[in-house]
Amino acid sequence: MLPNFRDFLFESNKVVTLGEPVYPEDFPDPDTVLIPVILDGKEISTDEISLLITPFEKDGQILYRPDINLYKWYQHQGIGYQIYLEFLRQYGNLMSYDKFRINNIEIPKIYDKLSKEPGINVEKTSEGIFAYTDEWVRTYNKTDIQKQWN
Repeated sequence: MLPNFRDFLFESNKVVTLGEPVYPEDFPDPDTVLIPVILDGKEISTDEISLLITPFEKDGQILYRPDINLYKWYQHQGIGYQIYLEFLRQYGNLMSYDKFRINNIEIPKIYDKLSKEPGINVEKTSEGIFAYTDEWVRTYNKTDIQKQWN
């Protein structure tokens, strides 16, 4: 009997890394960047997995709003979680605004799982979900941002 294609293609121990940000000229928002996703050393087509990040300033600090899209074969494999985790390790924070979020089921699950990671903090704010690393807190003063949200 042949293995199930999904089980064969997507083992649970995939290694996710992120490539260098790309600044596409044809994006409506010139600040939005595309971050290539690399799965087990192979860059995945943006038709299959795309990670768009829109940086914005709040209280003089740069925060990052993610927009992630996974082709159906990549969904429910823990890959979205691994992408968010790797982004946090490299860039320090993610802010998922309730008003921009398309998937209100899976994205909160990802943040819940991230909250269990050592060195990562997740807070529900009046505007959405904010995740940040301990290193980011040591570098910036997050208290000022939290005062604006609550």
